[in-house]
Amino acid sequence: MQSLDEAVQSLSLAMQSLGEAVQALFLAVQSLSLAMQSLGEAVQALFLAVQLQQRAFAVFLRCIPVFTDLIEDWVVFLDVKINRRENEKNMEDEKKQKDLEKALSLIHNENELLRLPYISHKPKDDRQIVTLSYRKDESKDLTMVVLLDDSNFIETDSNQGSLSSGSYYSADCINKSTDLKIEIIDLIVRHLSFPDLLKSVFDIENDLINALASIHKYFILLEYSIRHKKDYTIPSLVINELEFAFGNHRSFYDLVNRIIRDVNQRYNGVEIKDSFRKNAQQADSVLHDKYKLPSAIIKFYKAKENVFMALRKIRDDIYHHGKSIDYILRMEDGFGIRVSSYKPKLLASLDFWAEGKLKQNGVGSILPIFALLAKDMFSTTTFLAGALINCFKDLPEDITTGYNVFSRNPIYPHFFRLQEYAEQQWFDPSIVLNEFRISEIALKNGGRDEPENGSRDKA
Repeated sequence: MQSLDEAVQSLSLAMQSLGEAVQALFLAVQSLSLAMQSLGEAVQALFLAVQLQQRAFAVFLRCIPVFTDLIEDWVVFLDVKINRRENEKNMEDEKKQKDLEKALSLIHNENELLRLPYISHKPKDDRQIVTLSYRKDESKDLTMVVLLDDSNFIETDSNQGSLSSGSYYSADCINKSTDLKIEIIDLIVRHLSFPDLLKSVFDIENDLINALASIHKYFILLEYSIRHKKDYTIPSLVINELEFAFGNHRSFYDLVNRIIRDVNQRYNGVEIKDSFRKNAQQADSVLHDKYKLPSAIIKFYKAKENVFMALRKIRDDIYHHGKSIDYILRMEDGFGIRVSSYKPKLLASLDFWAEGKLKQNGVGSILPIFALLAKDMFSTTTFLAGALINCFKDLPEDITTGYNVFSRNPIYPHFFRLQEYAEQQWFDPSIVLNEFRISEIALKNGGRDEPENGSRDKA
């Protein structure tokens, strides 16, 4: 009986296990059914995706012509825009050329040109002829050329309007107190009168005038300071003028470099760097082999390098690092600075202050600073002209016969005293400025050295 009970119990457990197995099988079938349903949905989704892809591809195929048209339209638009920019640039270049020619007083009518006595011929290359006032024979009067347009001009005698500033053609100087022969201007106007070089060289003349004008303002401010001792704005004005003088000096060297660049590109086909500093610091071999610079120009760069770099550092400290002269001392015979302060220490290496010219407590005049900047600029123009001449076996033919180019400006008398300013350093401003009134009298009398009645005192 016990065995029967155990058998029944085992059978009951087996039936229970079979029920659980059947239940598990049912769950598995149910899961398989759900899986099949999911698979069906996935297949359906895939079919829909394929269908959508086909539709999208069909739409893309239909859009290709539209995209093609858009691209073609865009290309046409860009082409039109590029052409328009090129046309605008060409028009702008033409306008600049016309403005430059007008500013330089250029005449293109050969018959008209040959009417001018100082013109020997019209250049066969693209050099231009600058129409300036000119001196006839031994007369001290200038004949002024007034440009009507690019083909015609009229001439007037100086008694109908004297030349107070500007350039003129003459065999020799008319007024030795206000007229200069600036070698680089004479060279370019007569031999290298390409429009770009003409513009640069007359810009150089403006910088030379600015350098002397700073000296003139120094004396005007000094005279005013003596009469208005309680005007405490004067030192600031003097510092401002000194900073301007350094900036003007740097501008001058940029123009010098531009002239060398344009000449080298025109005759050697190589464009040098548009920076005087970068060219001056290049090795001689690089300047010669890479940039094809003649030895005379390489020597020019190397000779000017040290002074240029010393003055450039001062200019950069002023304009880029805010380091300026701290204060100016006002005296009866000049404005001074303590030469032991930061900025003057940099200047000391350039020998601004003559021995025995320092006042008590080591105060040096700032006049020789202005003088040195101007002297360096004027001497550089002469040096450059000589270097350029040495670059040519034969210079381009002179457009004139028996004429030189002289420049006149009422500020030029300072040029003749630059060495005196550098050496004497302390001056009574009224004496200097009174001499300029005599120069003004000369200019009012058509540029003659003396008034018409021969008496400066009466004038």
